[in-house]
Amino acid sequence: MISNKSLGTVAAGLWIASLFLPAVSACETGNGMEYGWESLVLGWINITSGNLVWLANIPLLIGIAHCLRGRSPSFIMSMIMLAFAATGFVPYPIFMGDAFPPMVCHYKMGFWLWELSCVTMAVAAVRSKFYPPVSEPE
Repeated sequence: MISNKSLGTVAAGLWIASLFLPAVSACETGNGMEYGWESLVLGWINITSGNLVWLANIPLLIGIAHCLRGRSPSFIMSMIMLAFAATGFVPYPIFMGDAFPPMVCHYKMGFWLWELSCVTMAVAAVRSKFYPPVSEPE
């Protein structure tokens, strides 16, 4: 069985890779593309428009830290993370200094890798919650 440490390493690798790839672009023209690191740095601004996707990074990074230490990630925190991550599928504005910012609806590779890192962390939490490791008799 794959260890939590291995799943944490995979989730961390996916998250880091997502930072260096295009993540989203605007609906109207496909322009206004944001890389993952731009979404990480500026994504908190979207909270003011009602989109909570950026907040998924907080429980994701906490879960990755738990896994890399060999501990189980929190099941409840992972479900909250997935709920926040799911809000990324609702079109939201890209703030580029425009009076009327364009909406996001084109998802690029960085976005999908980030979502996959969230799912990987949730798999670790679900597995730890419902399939705890069985200790071998001595």
